[in-house]
Amino acid sequence: MRKVRINREAWACGKRFLKGKNRNETNLLYDSTTNGMCCLGFATSQLSGIPECDLDGRALPREFSWEGKLPEEKLYENFGIPDRGRYEQFELDAVRINDDSKLSTTRREKRITNHFKKYGIEVEFYGEYK
Repeated sequence: MRKVRINREAWACGKRFLKGKNRNETNLLYDSTTNGMCCLGFATSQLSGIPECDLDGRALPREFSWEGKLPEEKLYENFGIPDRGRYEQFELDAVRINDDSKLSTTRREKRITNHFKKYGIEVEFYGEYK
């Protein structure tokens, strides 16, 4: 099983980090102006080996394949999700859960953990919220 570790102190979820470069009301993979990273940012960095500086300002991991920097098939393989439709659904659901400002931190962690687990990815949270 693949594993992703999410640092609560840097986790851009809900409305915690919606400022800086982010103008779309969704959290970015990584935002260097706030040092916040959404759940997909942690996953992309750890599962695909893409450094934070390359995640900066991007909303979705798929942007790397759109730009020709990471073939789609390799992205799906890194996440352990073999087909495009399932991967896209994984991404969209992860964004929805990550950015839902109505969820408590406990519920969000549980939903992210369960969502990733459905796709064979274990999530571990560490650290404290600011």
